Amino acid sequence: MSRSFKTVSFFVLSLAAPLAACSDSGSGNNAPAQAPPFLAITRANEVKAPGLSSAALSLRSVPGADSATTFYLAISEKALHEKWFLSAFLKQYFPGAVVNGAARSLGTRVVTFRERNGKVYVFDASDNYANSDTFDPALMVEAYPVVSPEVVTVPPGYVVIDPAAGMHRFGVTEAGSVVMNKPAITPFKVELAFSQNFRSLQDGATFEEIFTGSSTSPVPREDLRTDGGRKPNPLDAALDRDALRASGTLGLSFRRYAETPSFIGMVPPDVPHYFSGDTHLERDTGSTRMRVAHWAIRAGMKPIRWVLSSEFAKVQQAYPHYDIVGAVRRGITNWNEAFGFEALTAEVAKEGEFVDDDDTNVVYFDTDPRAGYAFANWRTNPNTGEVRGASVYFSSAFLPSASPPRPASNTAITQWGTFDAQGLCSMPVDAPADMSKKEQVEARITYVILHEIGHTLGLRHNFKGSLVEPSSSVMDYLTVNDSVRMTSPGAYDRDALAFLYGLHAKAALPAQPFCTDEQAILDPECAPFDTTDDPLAKDKGPGYQAELTTFLTGKANAWGANFGAVRSWLQAELPQDAVARTRRRAQKLQAWEFLLAALRPGVTAGAAPERIDAALTATFRALYADPKVPPPPQDEPLARKVAQDAFDALVGAHAIPVRRAAVVVLKKLQTEDAHLKLLAARTAIEAQKGTGPAAVAGNAKLDDLVASIDHATRPYSE
Repeated sequence: MSRSFKTVSFFVLSLAAPLAACSDSGSGNNAPAQAPPFLAITRANEVKAPGLSSAALSLRSVPGADSATTFYLAISEKALHEKWFLSAFLKQYFPGAVVNGAARSLGTRVVTFRERNGKVYVFDASDNYANSDTFDPALMVEAYPVVSPEVVTVPPGYVVIDPAAGMHRFGVTEAGSVVMNKPAITPFKVELAFSQNFRSLQDGATFEEIFTGSSTSPVPREDLRTDGGRKPNPLDAALDRDALRASGTLGLSFRRYAETPSFIGMVPPDVPHYFSGDTHLERDTGSTRMRVAHWAIRAGMKPIRWVLSSEFAKVQQAYPHYDIVGAVRRGITNWNEAFGFEALTAEVAKEGEFVDDDDTNVVYFDTDPRAGYAFANWRTNPNTGEVRGASVYFSSAFLPSASPPRPASNTAITQWGTFDAQGLCSMPVDAPADMSKKEQVEARITYVILHEIGHTLGLRHNFKGSLVEPSSSVMDYLTVNDSVRMTSPGAYDRDALAFLYGLHAKAALPAQPFCTDEQAILDPECAPFDTTDDPLAKDKGPGYQAELTTFLTGKANAWGANFGAVRSWLQAELPQDAVARTRRRAQKLQAWEFLLAALRPGVTAGAAPERIDAALTATFRALYADPKVPPPPQDEPLARKVAQDAFDALVGAHAIPVRRAAVVVLKKLQTEDAHLKLLAARTAIEAQKGTGPAAVAGNAKLDDLVASIDHATRPYSE
């Protein structure tokens, strides 16, 4: 389940000359040939900036602020005329931390600079937006004010800007506003910001921007929970009483634009095994193109280095009986088995090493288990689809004795300017992680990391991996029992990588069963957390019957964990292929048997009648009272089977709510058989009326039931 958000982009039309031809720097001094492209000039930590309101100045201070590390940014005049990668990464966010967007890449742009009117403007310089030679727009990404020589000494050959005084165009998800499963975006206004932790890179520079501000849509305090939604979290309320307010740390990097010579682009195949990069407009054609996103991996290359955040060393000490670090390393380096050479290495971060900037690939460990999932991010070249770097978030919810995961809150940062959240996956904890065996704990960790690293290599989910036991793919969401047997890439994964990276001359697209996220709503066998080669007959169906039986016999007070999975076979469309169509019809009948068999009279020994009635009512309503759920085609055997069960419930010794629901089912079917059964049921119910004073109340209910049949049959056809 890929977790990325489509948000609004900001477009700025420019009538200026093409960026590559600009020469807009003001001083006329030439920077030395070997001068670094970016310099940090230490500044005092100013409390007040121009244009800020008095209310903004009363905000609480941001933890971690250090005047010694705040700075102005000097950009060499040579750098102004070159292309750069600009990457944004949300390092910290309050309230909500990871639940609300922290530890996520906000994307990468190819940019150039231009100095005009006391500002340095940043423009998107990628190849994505030209409709034609005539209409090739300039898209603005940011704008920074130039700092005058009266404020700071400007080094010769440089232009100095205030990196904390940009446009700050954030977007956050708006509570409760969801359209087509995409969160709506509401503006977020930054009121205070400063930059810190400048660090020169071999090909550029990176720094942090700490910000605080507010959105135009309030965040309901009762939605910020730590205990599953039962009461407000007093810590959240105490730290941030203003429902509109939020703070965070944004990591920004400028790195010189480059393309790896050995990188070979690929057009996405018809079967969507792989993630695609940005969409490009094909100049003068009106068409678009995409490229598969992947690394420039080849035999003989310097291995890609992955770093485990320093928290892993601490958690290893807390779990001395488990090889946590080794399990994570294996989740990374075991992909080398699929490549046939050392493509990836992994090590714990060195003391003092920066592990959350654009020049590192990092696995983060979060000691807070309430964000109960793992996910991956990457940074790609918008022009080519080449992956430049990646990260993985790993929650301690996957460790033994973890606290319950925290539900997602309603407000999250998903956008900065034209940058959108780049999450590739959000794998939840599917079962309590408190396993008894050391090997199981370590194997489960290795599988989760394998899955997320697989995304960073370009692979999408394959929810049919489990049809080949235990799985042909670590890219499936596997049950605990299956996942602990998947500590190396499966057959599907190896074939998918071989084709994507051209590992041998005969590499072809995988032949193993495959489906991915968007196909899950159409194909019931394309489902996460199922198992066996026949998940209906061997997994979800028996699982549902077992939990229903425990409810009917009073051993549990709830049921239905597998109901949706079984129902999906009833709702699935029939394939065009004749053989597959016959198989799917048989599965529909089988699914109905799993749902209804235990509810038929006399089938489940010791079943309480009131519990049978409750389960029957809920089943009928969930399947056929919902106008969005279509009935089975009229010529299917399933339609006759459903009609018979509804008729038996309607005329049987059940409570009135069951019988009313049965009328709805027979009406919904719209078959001649169901129509005749409604008419026959009317006659049978009339015969059930009693005589004498004691029968008055019961007869009134039966009369009302007959009236509902009359309403359903006059007319019956819709």
